Amino acid sequence: MNKTFRFYRKVFRSNLPLSRPYKLNFALTYRCNHRCLNCNIWKLKPRDELVLYEIERFFKNYQFNWMTLTGGELFLREDIEKVFDIITEFNKDLYMLTMTTNGLLTERIVDMARKLSKKQIPFLMVTVSLDGERILHDKLRGLKGAYTKAVTSYKELRKLPGVKAQIGYTIYPESAGKFESFVNKMSEEISDFSVNDIHINTFNTSSHYYGDNTAKKVQNKYTKLATRDLRFFLKHYNAMGGVAAMAERIFQNLAIEYLESGTTPLPCKSLASSVFLDPQGFLYPCIIWNSKLGNIRDFDYDLRKIISSKKYKNLLKTIYLKKCPNCWTACEGTHSMLGNFCHPAFLRGLA
Repeated sequence: MNKTFRFYRKVFRSNLPLSRPYKLNFALTYRCNHRCLNCNIWKLKPRDELVLYEIERFFKNYQFNWMTLTGGELFLREDIEKVFDIITEFNKDLYMLTMTTNGLLTERIVDMARKLSKKQIPFLMVTVSLDGERILHDKLRGLKGAYTKAVTSYKELRKLPGVKAQIGYTIYPESAGKFESFVNKMSEEISDFSVNDIHINTFNTSSHYYGDNTAKKVQNKYTKLATRDLRFFLKHYNAMGGVAAMAERIFQNLAIEYLESGTTPLPCKSLASSVFLDPQGFLYPCIIWNSKLGNIRDFDYDLRKIISSKKYKNLLKTIYLKKCPNCWTACEGTHSMLGNFCHPAFLRGLA
C-alpha cells in the first residue's frame, strides 16, 4: 500500500468512532523575528525546547500521516534541516507536510524547501503569511520591509518543482474588508496570481499559542467585512483543481457560517484526528484550547500512553459536547471536514 492509500484510509477511519490522531500540529520553536500586533509569541523567551533526540524518540513511538509545522518562525531553528530529516525518516507514511513561514529568511526557506521536495512527500506545501498590502502588512507585522521579504520568498517558492506555495491571509480587525484590494495588488506583482493561490483564515486568539487571551472583541462590523472578503474569495475561486481545491471551498463556505453563528460549524475532530505539540513538549487538543494533556517527557515520549489516559477521554467528550472554545481555523477545521463527510454542514459547504 502506498502513502496516498494509507492517508485516505486514515481519513475514512476518522469518520468512525474510536479514531486516533493521524495529524500533528507541531510548533517547533517560539522564536520569532516579527513583532506582530495580533500575536505575542515574539514576546516569549524560548526555553527548554525539545531537542533532536527528544523529537526522534517521539516519532519512533508514534507516526503521523499528516503534519503541519509552525512557530514562531520555524526556520529560526539552527537544526531545522535535521528536524526535517527526523520527521521524514520516522514517519514512513507521511503523505502531507505543510508549514507556515513569515518569509523573512528567503534563502534559508527556499533551500530547505528544495531539499524537502526530494524526500518523496506526496503533498508538500509552504505557506507564506501575508496579511495585506505593503503598508498594512508591515504595520501588522511590526517590521518595515516584511511585505517585500514575504513576496520575494513566495515568488521563489513558486519556482520549486514538487512544492506547493501559497499565501496565508488572515482577516484581522485592521484588514477586514481589504481583501479585494490585496488580491489586485498581488496580481500586479505576479501576472498569473489569483485567489486560488491564497488560503484565508479569520481572526482567532489563544492564550497558550498566540500568547493572547485578551481577544479584541470581534464586533458586527468585523463580521460583515470579513464575510464580504470571504464571499469575494468564493466568487473568484476555482474549485475544479482536485480534492485540495474542493476542500478549500468547503472550508471558506463554513467559515462564513462560523462568523455568523460564533460556533464551529462541524463537530470538531481535535484529539480524535489531531493533536497540537508545543516547543516544550506539552500536548494540547489544538492551538486554540488551553487545556494541557500533559508533557511527552512525562510519558516516555509516547503519544499512545497519553491518548489512553482518562484526561484524554474526558477532553474528547468535552469537544464532542461542543464545550470547548469553538473555533474555525485551518489547523483544526480541515481535518474536522475530512472526519465529517456525511454531516449536513459538510454537504452545505459543497454548495
